[in-house]
Amino acid sequence: RKNQFQFSLGQSLFWMSLFYETAGEYQTALSVIQQARPYVNEGPLFKDVWSATIGDIYRLLGKYDSASYYLNPFNTDADPSLLGRKNLSRLYIDLGDYDKALSLINSLIEIKNYPADPDSRGVLFTISASACFGKKDYTSALKFAREGLPMLKAGHRKVRMIDNYELLAKIFHCLRKDDSAYYYQTRFYEMKDSIVNRQFLWRLNNYKNEADEEKKTSQINLLNKENQLKDQKLKQQALVRNSLVGGFILLFLLALVIFRNLSLKRKKERAELQKKGSELEMQALRAQMNPHFIFNCLSSINKFILKEDTDTASDYLTRFSRLIRTVLTNSQLSLIPLSDEIEMVRLYLEMERLRFSDSFDYNIIYENTIESETIYIPPMLLQPFCENAIWHGLMHKQGQGKLDVTMSVVNDQLQCVIADNGIGREKAAEMKTKSGVKQKSFGLKITTERLALFNNEKSADSFFRTEDVLDQDGNISGTKVILNIKLKQQATTQTVNEPA
Repeated sequence: RKNQFQFSLGQSLFWMSLFYETAGEYQTALSVIQQARPYVNEGPLFKDVWSATIGDIYRLLGKYDSASYYLNPFNTDADPSLLGRKNLSRLYIDLGDYDKALSLINSLIEIKNYPADPDSRGVLFTISASACFGKKDYTSALKFAREGLPMLKAGHRKVRMIDNYELLAKIFHCLRKDDSAYYYQTRFYEMKDSIVNRQFLWRLNNYKNEADEEKKTSQINLLNKENQLKDQKLKQQALVRNSLVGGFILLFLLALVIFRNLSLKRKKERAELQKKGSELEMQALRAQMNPHFIFNCLSSINKFILKEDTDTASDYLTRFSRLIRTVLTNSQLSLIPLSDEIEMVRLYLEMERLRFSDSFDYNIIYENTIESETIYIPPMLLQPFCENAIWHGLMHKQGQGKLDVTMSVVNDQLQCVIADNGIGREKAAEMKTKSGVKQKSFGLKITTERLALFNNEKSADSFFRTEDVLDQDGNISGTKVILNIKLKQQATTQTVNEPA
């Protein structure tokens, strides 16, 4: 009974340390596995398993000297310990010695059908992929990671798939394939969250079952020997029962604390994942917005060149160079001050006035007190709406056109109204139908999606609407677009690398 009880306690401590390690609580995992040291020779909890485990926890804590002490003995070809050599190769990767890691782990991969279980072999491929990633050999890293993923899935050990998904996300990010990177990053967080939750419930139920079984066994043994050692066995029974109940209560309270801490951590990770997903989508949309805008400007320059109006083309090209420098500078930031956005809009409207021979005037109006230097919005947000007003409203108008950009703060939101005295939406649609042009407003569609992400809104009706402008007689005399943008008081200073 003593040996069995020690083995059960040692095994429970061992699995509890692995649970904390998976959850990222490395210091707690180290404390728990150290408590299992007196029981490493009891039953199948062998010393090399304990050494490999504690060495890996030291590695995760960044204590590489201690990790080397426990893991270096596994660098041998004689009867290799799979767990020990795997953890040692991970240590080499952390230390930047990728060639040693590849030599160590590939020697195991080359052994056909070793190990027999597919998920353990899949782990070997994942470690090899990590070493290649460290050497910036992304092609080989992707090859090993992809080969290992089906093996991990075949083994139905989801806990071992976490590292593979995270590694694939990093590889695709380095290869500038952000869609694939985002997919695997999402799978990584979903699986990690699911595994931690399931492991916690399974371990809690397992500990309860072990305690109940131990209690039943103790009672049966005491009843069998009741006639011979009645008094002594009664005392032992009471001692064992009280110890088990007290241990279970302590474990249950500890589990509640762990569950609370992990719940808070999962909420934080979920929020970070949503934020990262929105940032990736914003990057992808900006990457589409800039080529669209540059194409429209170059088309205008081309028209002047075809008309052999070299002076106007030169003037337009000079303004375009100033504008494109501003656009490229702003596009590297997630948010820019409202004043910078307005300056960029001014440059654009001046270019369009030159293109259409000053056939329209424009005004930028602030209706109430707005500190444009402290309000931040996504770059290139207002220009597509001004472009749409000019091309589809003012360009076809007889007489002098007018474009007003009015900004105000309403209900803690920045409201921007872009109004023109053009031909109106109905006539613009008729002219578009007669001309046979079916091209959609690409820039306007992208900008609406960006604004939806920025406002955290799913329906465009809540922040964007288009209305007709009516004169005194009730006739349509133009169009206005009303945008509601959430106020941001802090800038995003991190530079965003646009996808290729």
